[in-house]
Amino acid sequence: QQPSTKDRKVVLAGLGLGGWVAASAALKAQASALLAVAFPAKNLLRLWREQANTGTDPEALLKAQLELESLSGKLEEKGAEWATYGGQKVHIAEIRELASQDPLALASSVTVPCLFAYPERDQTVMAFHKEVLAPALHAGQEILVLPGLGHRLTAYDPEGVQSGLVEAKNLAPVLAWLKKVS
Repeated sequence: QQPSTKDRKVVLAGLGLGGWVAASAALKAQASALLAVAFPAKNLLRLWREQANTGTDPEALLKAQLELESLSGKLEEKGAEWATYGGQKVHIAEIRELASQDPLALASSVTVPCLFAYPERDQTVMAFHKEVLAPALHAGQEILVLPGLGHRLTAYDPEGVQSGLVEAKNLAPVLAWLKKVS
């Protein structure tokens, strides 16, 4: 309803957990479509457990597991306001809110056209989340894999190093979908 968007098509977009935010907003706002890149198809604590298990350094893996266990305990405590996770101070009420989210129910409840795009080499929200999400989707909702891209939508060179540049050619299928829905 803002002057810049009133009577215009608006596509809400989010990356990672931002996909949950965009999907929630699409349920309330008058959006034309939803673009969710690397939409986590598992609840927050399961997602974070997956992420905590992806490293190769045993000390870092143990530290991540212990930190997640501590955070899980804080979520159960009455009166707990703050915790630390991933080296960041986090507000328990907000984490509880995110942890209560059912991403499959959220995705299936969005009625506008949706594109769920998964970067093939994403190590934050791995591309197999598309298989978890697929059964919850309905007509008007699509899944797309973005070959060779990581979580930040940048490509990898032959040595496995991310370029750091988001290139339009790598996002051509997303751009084509955006043209189709706008």
